[in-house]
Amino acid sequence: MKKKILLPIAIEHDNKQLFVSTLELAVKLSADVICFTSVEDKWNLDRAYLHYLGLYGHYQTTTNNWSKELPNVKKVMRIGIMFHQVAKYLKQTEVDIVISNPRSNVLDAKFLEMMLVGSQYKPKIITFDKLAS
Repeated sequence: MKKKILLPIAIEHDNKQLFVSTLELAVKLSADVICFTSVEDKWNLDRAYLHYLGLYGHYQTTTNNWSKELPNVKKVMRIGIMFHQVAKYLKQTEVDIVISNPRSNVLDAKFLEMMLVGSQYKPKIITFDKLAS
């Protein structure tokens, strides 16, 4: 069975390098990527879609040279508070790896570990070193 990588994304942040690093890891592991985000209300869903389009464009132009070969990426968008939505998703969905975002108070490794307390699933949490600075 293919590995699954969960990439929680807060659209308020510049996630380009985080997205590229995650897709590079997915290629290396032959894994699928689940890009997860949560917005305050349905009116912000368009902002989330535009954010994803920007991430894909950045990946294609800087890393993938517009190749049609892409890792399998699934978008999951929820309405609500990011912390609660990610915690709920992690308790309901089995993933092998969760990517932390050291620039986000809610999505850093420490908070992700807290979200996994009581979960039947125990994914590995990865922080890309080059993003931590």
